[in-house]
Amino acid sequence: MLLDAQKNPDRYANLIVRVWGWSGYFTELDKTYQDHIIERLEFENTQT
Repeated sequence: MLLDAQKNPDRYANLIVRVWGWSGYFTELDKTYQDHIIERLEFENTQT
């Protein structure tokens, strides 16, 4: 979903993510932060 949100931000304008103790709209974050969040989730999913 997050990769699609990067490619189609207009479809995910209300997508909120919680990271490092704060929440924000994913599509308003800088691409660097978006990529970091995606990498973190992918890493966590490989740990199960």
